[in-house]
Amino acid sequence: MTCYGRVEADGRLVTAFCNCGWTEEHGSWEAAQRAASRHPAPKPVMCATCGYEPPPAVFEDFERGVLATREDFDDRLTALHMAFDGAHYANWWEVGE
Repeated sequence: MTCYGRVEADGRLVTAFCNCGWTEEHGSWEAAQRAASRHPAPKPVMCATCGYEPPPAVFEDFERGVLATREDFDDRLTALHMAFDGAHYANWWEVGE
């Protein structure tokens, strides 16, 4: 199942949610949109093809909000992997799978 964060408003309550079951209630549409754009939270990964593991600092940047959205985080991972081994696209697997 692919996660995809969405936002709905019901009166004064704004909820960010996903088909995976994740929900967060917020007081504003903007806050809910930020939460939805950051879902799902990334987990440590490695490339199953070459063994590249992104540095922990990338995950820390996401947690601190330096990388504003999940898409920004994914773009950073892609750039780091291509700098490490540009011969193939990353085949990400969660560490521990």
